[in-house]
Amino acid sequence: MKTAVLIHGHHLGTSNWEEVVWGDPKSGVYGRAPAGVREAIRFNADILFFPTGGSEKQGLKEGQWAFNITQERFRDIPECNLWTEDEAHDWLTKRAVLELTSTTTVTEIGTCMKIAQERGMERIVLVSGPTHLPRALLTALTLCASDPHAYPYAHGLCAIPSDTCYAGTTAEDVVIVEPPHRPDRNSYPLHQLVKELLAQSNGEQATDILAKIQGLLNKTQI
Repeated sequence: MKTAVLIHGHHLGTSNWEEVVWGDPKSGVYGRAPAGVREAIRFNADILFFPTGGSEKQGLKEGQWAFNITQERFRDIPECNLWTEDEAHDWLTKRAVLELTSTTTVTEIGTCMKIAQERGMERIVLVSGPTHLPRALLTALTLCASDPHAYPYAHGLCAIPSDTCYAGTTAEDVVIVEPPHRPDRNSYPLHQLVKELLAQSNGEQATDILAKIQGLLNKTQI
């Protein structure tokens, strides 16, 4: 099955960018980039995406920074440390695709899926940190239901976590609010309030919505 691996980008302004993106694969801690390489080898992938253009540093976009650190340290990845310089260069340059136009997780996945479809890929493997991957998977599933370029991947979608998270967080810090679905629990559509809060996160309404959510949490079993 022709496979594309998507290494999710990470904002260059974050304090632990290198830890999140690279980690320490020689010690078994795989950041997003080495984890993506590992999965590309495992799936015998044809494409290895390095997106996005969501942030910039020294004139280079996120995707270019992630590609550069991978190129420089490629043989620090245990699965690749026996390769020669030429073998490493050939393997990476044959598969690497830099996508530097997207600025959000939605456009990142959508744009990469469009390129993957145009190149005949049958499967997409999302690779990101445990604190970001749940949202990335949700975004991909949402696109598969609405975007003709994404639809072919509705049943050809994988999500595999790296070992590194946002600074000071773990997967336990992620909160998922599902639509009500159990008859023995409160049926208030709390997820709609959360969506409103996210939509208004930089607006004046956010405080009021957050207060509503807190009030509901105080009296609702979720």
